[in-house]
Amino acid sequence: MPTTHRELVANNMTFRCRFAGGSGEPVILLHGFPETSHMWVDLLPRLEAAGYRCMAPDQRGYSPGARPDGIQNYRYEDMASDVIALADAWGVDKFHLVGHDWGAGAGWSAVALYPERIVSWSALSVPHVGAFGRAIREDADQAQRSTYVTFFQDPGVAEAALSANDFAGLKNIWSASSEEERREYLSVFTQPGALTGALNWYRGSGRHRTLRRVR
Repeated sequence: MPTTHRELVANNMTFRCRFAGGSGEPVILLHGFPETSHMWVDLLPRLEAAGYRCMAPDQRGYSPGARPDGIQNYRYEDMASDVIALADAWGVDKFHLVGHDWGAGAGWSAVALYPERIVSWSALSVPHVGAFGRAIREDADQAQRSTYVTFFQDPGVAEAALSANDFAGLKNIWSASSEEERREYLSVFTQPGALTGALNWYRGSGRHRTLRRVR
């Protein structure tokens, strides 16, 4: 079965999602920044061939119908709530969860707040947010590598820098991506409010300190 697009209503918002597989254990895949569900297009058919059914949403801030204003709407518990609401809208109770980059941040949140819903959890690139925060505080090398986080938290400044010269900053981040993937990403990030919505993940993440503790 080919990968399909469908919109799901969850948490009173509309999310654009990619689906693959018609049966089998469910898997939800969460993209990172600055990407979309398109990052999973090569993995989705492989998971389907392995007997899974999959959903990969364009997350809060990325889907045009799920782009709320205000940093206060981009906390860890908001991300986790979206994961569960999307599973409910899909008609799924328990599921496997995979997250990359900020998708891993959302996944760690979902595991902490809704462990009874998640069969397995695979975090790609990002460790537990508490451990990551501690590494930034205590390891000079990690602190240097993570200076971009502070930059991305500066409203307006980060948007201006990343969108300057026809989004040259983002295109540089996507230098290893295919031309098709770059076009797909630009089609989202050039939409009104999309870049701010994506960056608000960085700006709202400090508003739930409980999930940043190492467990």
